[in-house]
Parts: sequence; structure tokens; C-alpha cells
Amino acid sequence: MRMKISNLCIIIILVLISEATTITADVHMSDVYYTSGNAVSDSMTLHNVDYKSGVMIFPTVLVDNSKAGPVDGSEDCWLEDSTGNDAGSCLKIEADKFEYNKISFADGLSNAVINNYKLESGLAQAKYFNGITSIREIVSSKDNEYQSCFVASRQGLYSSSFGWPTRGKYSGFYHEISMTHAGKSCKIESELSCSDEVSGEIPVQYSWDALTGSDDVYAMARIGISASDGDRDVDFCIDGESSYLTDKHSGPEHIDAVESMDKRVSKDVYMMYEIIR
Repeated sequence: MRMKISNLCIIIILVLISEATTITADVHMSDVYYTSGNAVSDSMTLHNVDYKSGVMIFPTVLVDNSKAGPVDGSEDCWLEDSTGNDAGSCLKIEADKFEYNKISFADGLSNAVINNYKLESGLAQAKYFNGITSIREIVSSKDNEYQSCFVASRQGLYSSSFGWPTRGKYSGFYHEISMTHAGKSCKIESELSCSDEVSGEIPVQYSWDALTGSDDVYAMARIGISASDGDRDVDFCIDGESSYLTDKHSGPEHIDAVESMDKRVSKDVYMMYEIIR
């Protein structure tokens, strides 16, 4: 029996797995991954961070999965990660406690990257973009449970994030979103702070969330804050500006500390910008 080579399907799979751990020095890695009709660049700089990455390369598709977090017991930990082609993202995290995961993939027509991270106290700066839209987020967190996910592809951008205070601690945050879409721009700045002085035993409750999204025609950005009284004074506000609308202001709002919860006081503020191409 003769086997016809033309009827055979030959598949080549290349799997790359790398690990890097640094205690005192910076580690920088830069790679470009190729598949049929596309290429994705990846650049990572680490300081006191454990990092693991696995890459699968097929003839027409590639997938990159990376994870990172601080070395146990280390301080002054940070990472900076840039990935993409026509669509991509850049993220820098400076914190002693965080979790980070990234998945990027590409085929012959497009590429996309998905970033997820968790942060308690520290600073995160993210930028995600494609040919039409660019979004930048800055988050400064003090004693919060904060989680964020953002996605960049040629078809559009998306992000969703939320946070709340670590129980029983003085806490606060600053969250900024700057967006440019089809030549128009806007920026939203939000901030919340709790007083140092404690009054009573019931902790202040608050939460905030942020959302962005875009496609070829439409783009939006939103931040909302909700707070209730407790053992500390709370001050918060949201301010916005744009290239096509008048400035917006939500707040400032103030909630006094209380020693009992006979009558609970809650306040909510939010702000959203929409851009239509």
C-alpha cells in the first residue's frame, strides 16, 4: 500500500516555557513571536518578582500565557509589561503584594491581549490601544482589595475593575481614566479618602467601579463610587473634562463618622463620557 504524502496533514507545535526570579536586580526580557501572517512583540522588566511564561506557536496561531507576583518577603517590587502589534497593552505595577496574569494570542488576521491583576496597596498604570482608540488608567490604592481586567484587540477595547477597603484599616484610592477615540478625548478623575481618626467600631463601607469600552464607532468610560458612614470621616469626588463637552463635577461629598448605626447614611456618585465617531 502506498501512502500519499499530499494527503498528510503536518502540524508543527512549538512550546516555550520560561521562568525568571529576581531578588535584588532588574531582569529584562524582550521577545517577538511569529506565526503565519502575524507577529507579536513582548517586553517585560521585573524587580523582586517571580515570573512564569508559556508560549505555544502553531503554523497559524500563537498563544502566550504569563503569570507574575512579588517574591515572598520582598519589598520595592514592580513589573512593567508591554505586549502587542496593531492592538496591545502596557502595564506597570508597583506594589509589595499583587497578582498578575496575561494571555495574548494572534492568528493571520488579528491579535489580542487580556490582562488581569489584583492590587492592595500600590500603584498601577495601564495603557491599552488599537488603531482607533487609546485608553490610559492610573490607580493608586491604599489598603483596598482591587481587581482589574482589560482587553485590547483590533475589533475594540474593554475594561472592568472594582475595589473595596480592607476591613478595619485606614484606606483610600485615586483612579483616573483618559480616553482618546477618533480624534476626541476625555478624562475622568476620582478620589476617596478616609480620616485617620477613628470614632466607633463599625468600619466605613465603600466601593468603586470603572468600566470602559470601544468599537469602530462608539467609545465610553465610566467611574462610580458608593460610600456609607462608619468609624471614620469619608470624602470623595469625581471630576471630568473633555475636548468636546464642558467640564463635569460630581461631588465633593462628605460623610461624617458615627459611633452607632441607628440611621445609616449612604451616598453615590458616578460619571460617564461617551464618544461617537
